[in-house]
Amino acid sequence: ADPAIPVLEATMSELSGPAYSVTFGAGDRVLAAATTAGEALVWTLADPTHPVLASTIEAGQSYSFAVTISPDGRQLAVAGADREIRRWDIVDPAHPVEIGSAIGGPANDVYWLDYSTDGRLLAAASTDRNVWLWDVGDPARPVLYATLGQAAASLYVARFDPSGRTIAAGGADHRVHQWLTDPADARDRICATVGTPLTEQEWQVYLPGQPYDPPCG
Repeated sequence: ADPAIPVLEATMSELSGPAYSVTFGAGDRVLAAATTAGEALVWTLADPTHPVLASTIEAGQSYSFAVTISPDGRQLAVAGADREIRRWDIVDPAHPVEIGSAIGGPANDVYWLDYSTDGRLLAAASTDRNVWLWDVGDPARPVLYATLGQAAASLYVARFDPSGRTIAAGGADHRVHQWLTDPADARDRICATVGTPLTEQEWQVYLPGQPYDPPCG
C-alpha cells in the first residue's frame, strides 16, 4: 500500500450514536468504539476489509467518551459522563465478561483512558482537572494509585510514554502536563534539584526524636 494514497478498507455503521473514541487491541485483530449512546462496540478484524461486530456492550448510564484495550488485549475499559470506569474481559470478543464493580473517583466526565505499557496502571483524564491512576495488577481489585492535579481546567487526554514511567495530559488550559508515575523516579528527580541533604544535626532540629533517615541521603 502507498501511504500517499490511503484506501478505505471498511466502514462500520452499527453505532447508535456519535463515536468519541476508538482503539485497536490484540495485535490489531480487534477494534472497539465508545459512543454517546452509552455503549461500546467490539469488532473482530480477521479480515480487515470485512469487520464483524462481535458484541455491543451497555457501558454506562450516560455518554461513553473513552475506550481503551489493555496491551495484552484481554481487557476493555470504558468511561464517560457517568464518571465511572467499567472493564470487561474480551478474550472472547463475542462474550465479554464484566470485571468487578465500576471504578469511581472522578468528580466529572472522563474523556480519555489509557493503560501503561505493562498493563498494571489504568489512567483516566477527567474534566475535574485531574488524571486518575489505578493499579489494576489484580483486575478484580483495582486500587487507587495516584491523583495527578495542577491543571487549571478540564483535561481531555492522557497518555503513558512507552516505558510506562511518565504520563502526559492536556486539556482546556492550553497546556500539556507531564508527571513521573514511579515514586522512586519522582524522589530521585526532586533530590537532584534540592541541594545538600539534611545533616544529622539539622534533622534533630526539625524532627527531634525521629531516627535519622534523610530521603535524599
